[in-house]
Amino acid sequence: MDYDKYCEHLLNNFIDNHPDYFPKYVYKYYDFNGGYLSLKNRTIQFTNPLKFEDKSECRVERIQFKNQGKRIKETLLSEEIKRYDYKILGYNVDTSEIEKSSYRDIEKKSEKHWNELIQSFGVTCFTLLEDSDFHWVNYADNEKGLCIKYDFHALINYINSSSIFEYNGKKSIIHSPVIYVDDIQAIKYGETSTKKLLMQLNRVFVKEKAYENEVEYRLYSQNCKIENGVQRVNISKESILQVKFGKNVSNEDIQKVKKLGF
Repeated sequence: MDYDKYCEHLLNNFIDNHPDYFPKYVYKYYDFNGGYLSLKNRTIQFTNPLKFEDKSECRVERIQFKNQGKRIKETLLSEEIKRYDYKILGYNVDTSEIEKSSYRDIEKKSEKHWNELIQSFGVTCFTLLEDSDFHWVNYADNEKGLCIKYDFHALINYINSSSIFEYNGKKSIIHSPVIYVDDIQAIKYGETSTKKLLMQLNRVFVKEKAYENEVEYRLYSQNCKIENGVQRVNISKESILQVKFGKNVSNEDIQKVKKLGF
């Protein structure tokens, strides 16, 4: 797939599925202790991608900075950016400093900025598969764990009604199905709204087709209060619809969960 078609593919998939696309249910498979604590405390966990086992996930290498300095500089100095993005993002940029900077310096500063952004990233992952052998084995400790069924509307509405993930008075949480591609390409860096959306999509919501059997759905925020790589977020009891036990869960552990009211 050539670069332009790749960008079009990402945008089309996101626009088709967001913001009007809401799955009715999402599912999360846990090892027993993780699932038990999630139910007991009524939380879901957002994790910083730097803690992901797959070290290719969400990395800055998915953004192309090299040979983009001229275009970035012109965009940063444009009237459109001055009027719109600076106000929305809540910071002022010293345009005189940008004017004096070389293209290469601008590329380096842009890359440094995006490397710093990942420190506050938080992602929580679900699947749309209700009963998946793959997930039971790989995410539920070889069927010694749990699968929790969530009402997605109740889940996202509760999160959006709280002050969690607010940034300059706006919610910073995005949700989307994962977009699966044959080969992940780097998105050329840019400061326009479309380019920023493409960079975020490519960094957070894209995986290789080898993983498409996971049918993954993600919630993401750029503004998590991450401590030690995780943030636990409270959810409503109404969003928890059902708990399924793996076939290798002990009766003792099943009773522990049932005592919680599930």
